[in-house]
Amino acid sequence: MMQASYSQFFRKGMEITLDGKDATIIHPTHDVLFIQFSETGEYLPLDKHLASSKFSKGELEIKALETLVPVKQVLTYEEQEETNRKIEYVKHLLTFDEPLSKKALKTLPAVAARLGDRKSPSKSTLSVWKEKYTQGGQQFMSLAPTQKGPKKIQTAAHFVDDIQQALDERFLIKTPAPLATIYKDLVDTWKAKGFKAKGKGSYPADSTFYNIKDKILFDVDIVLGHFGKSASNKTKRAALRKYITHHILERVEIDSMYISAGLLDEELRYLGPVMLTAAIDTHSRVILGVSIEVGRKGESTEHVVDCIRNAVLPKKGNLAIPEQYQDEWPMYGQPSQIIADAGAGYTSKSFTLLLALMSISRDTTRVRHPWKKPFIERFFGTLRKSFLEQMDGYISSSRYANDLEPDSTLEKCASLTVSQFKDELYHFILKDYHHKPHRGLNGDTPFNVWEKGAYFTDVSPPLEAYKIRMAYPRVKVATLDPTKGVRNMHFFYHSKELQQLHRELKKPSQKKNPQINIYVSHSDMSHVVVHDTIKDEYLRVPCTNPLVTEGMSLGETKYINGTLSIESDYQSTNYQQRSKQHIAENQSRVKNTGKGRKKRPVNPPLEVDNAQAEIDKLLMMKKDSVSIDAFDDVNENDWDEGEG
Repeated sequence: MMQASYSQFFRKGMEITLDGKDATIIHPTHDVLFIQFSETGEYLPLDKHLASSKFSKGELEIKALETLVPVKQVLTYEEQEETNRKIEYVKHLLTFDEPLSKKALKTLPAVAARLGDRKSPSKSTLSVWKEKYTQGGQQFMSLAPTQKGPKKIQTAAHFVDDIQQALDERFLIKTPAPLATIYKDLVDTWKAKGFKAKGKGSYPADSTFYNIKDKILFDVDIVLGHFGKSASNKTKRAALRKYITHHILERVEIDSMYISAGLLDEELRYLGPVMLTAAIDTHSRVILGVSIEVGRKGESTEHVVDCIRNAVLPKKGNLAIPEQYQDEWPMYGQPSQIIADAGAGYTSKSFTLLLALMSISRDTTRVRHPWKKPFIERFFGTLRKSFLEQMDGYISSSRYANDLEPDSTLEKCASLTVSQFKDELYHFILKDYHHKPHRGLNGDTPFNVWEKGAYFTDVSPPLEAYKIRMAYPRVKVATLDPTKGVRNMHFFYHSKELQQLHRELKKPSQKKNPQINIYVSHSDMSHVVVHDTIKDEYLRVPCTNPLVTEGMSLGETKYINGTLSIESDYQSTNYQQRSKQHIAENQSRVKNTGKGRKKRPVNPPLEVDNAQAEIDKLLMMKKDSVSIDAFDDVNENDWDEGEG
């Protein structure tokens, strides 16, 4: 039964073994699989029904470790060769019980000779490769090189918005104005607003204007504005054939933007600005998923991974989304291709491995290729104009700015809590944007286009939905305590399943608690994921602090410390101040006591002439006293006897 279900998912880039020979599926169609044999390089068309039959008989096997790796196709030939070379070394070491032992390392020269290397890599290098390969689920992309991209233009976003609006209104029309005239009029407008030609916050130069024009417009836009939709369609078919989508989830763009608005917690305490990551389906223009993180000024890996997870999984039951909006957001599913820029979060190993797990290919935008990610950029422009500029506390969109507004300024203007901002954002996306007629959809709405596309497309969660829900980019080693559970940052996480895992892991001879790996994400501090190595299951362990709710990011827990309630009136004691008070009290008491105390009387000095007489008198008194004391014990009879 398992084999029959797997036979329906032959995909591009899938590594298989056919009749004992290693091969790769180069291009799957509705009826035929085009495969290439690894050893000979020969191509073979294989009927899909025949392939399913061979799979059920065991004549065709799918390699479990490298099944879902179509992102291999985005690498260059040299990068693929280098990744294969690393994997050959690691796979050879994993055949030994101790991969990095002397016995295993002595066999590496033979592997190096087979691969054409002068010598084998060092032990430390092999250790890093082995760690990445095992942590990445032994997938091909775990050792693939990180893709790097161009540096972004550092121009304030409000200038970019002004340029884009001017081009839309005066250049993308049938009688366009000259670009030089448009720039001159923009300069006059900027000068009237107080911007200068040089210095901090200056308006863009003419060369920057033309550079931005090239990045936000491409030939299809210009042809559409100058000559109409018919000519635009011809241009698309001639020049941009591979980017014309025919169904939903064929192409998804993802990007992040900095929102210059400070947010507050429920106790109206300042938390920081907002980073928003969004994924858009280019066929229908609907927003598949978003991720919000408070207190950051740049995208993070877990922030990007969280957005992808929200995009591909159903919204129903996602407690991070307000309940009133879950039913109004039916958009989800596994895209065929992801378009992203070269930011750190989008080129990270965690993001790459997540795409490999879901069999999603990735394309990274490059210099002077603005058509690769225009839809998400246009959505952010709409978001700024139609939503953010009408929101209280929003100062200025500054994703491209050199100097962002300091937190002190944002803090003074902050007026919305995190929950209020989320409610406003979801309302704008689901109530306004999805139901507003779109010019790029010939006047139709994104919601209607998605509904029509979903009727003909099988929209379902990915095969690995359970693992994707548990996919967290950070791995930490934590001590498993039987009563407290595990600790992440300043919070504890515990459950009955985790307590049972402690009983199974700790041996009677062990004095210390066992150490385990936990998977965490700063974008959601409400729980961690623990891998039960005994049952090979993933445990979702909640936070023991009830104040940490579903979807709460690390920045939102700024004023929550451990299990201490934020409503506590406890204040630490200032012992330095108390010591000063005690010293002052002692000094005051000594001073007051000295004023009321009587002085001890002093005996008058003896006169010199009477000194000897006084001394003789005292000696006589002492002699008489000693004589009387000496006869205290003499009986009366003794006196009588003495007289006789």
